[in-house]
Amino acid sequence: MLPNLIDHPAVRIALAVVGVLLTLVALIATPHGIILGYAGIVERDVLLIFIGLMTVFGVIAIFGAWYRLLVPHVEMGKAQARRIRFCLYCGVISSLGLAGWAGYEAELSLLGVLGLFAIVSIALIKGTPIPSAL
Repeated sequence: MLPNLIDHPAVRIALAVVGVLLTLVALIATPHGIILGYAGIVERDVLLIFIGLMTVFGVIAIFGAWYRLLVPHVEMGKAQARRIRFCLYCGVISSLGLAGWAGYEAELSLLGVLGLFAIVSIALIKGTPIPSAL
């Protein structure tokens, strides 16, 4: 049911419209996260390294989300489905990791947004069946 819902043209268009805006925000924020990660390596700061790592996982997740939207589940092979699911799992890790960091820094306004990203990633994972399991 969920794979067919995600493959519906209206849902794909709605997700793509929202996804374009979020991708643009991510493209603006990604260099900052990478720079913070590099600064963490240079300064040996574990928290900054963590932010850089979560940024990389987030970029991988964006790739997986777009890949899932562009390829209907009936057309993807087993390797494609596993690749997409791996990318989306990286998104869950990134969202929950950054939510934990936001909670640590007392940025409570970010918790809901990052939690929403994790929920969307999980929905896309559940909507991407591996063909042998069909």
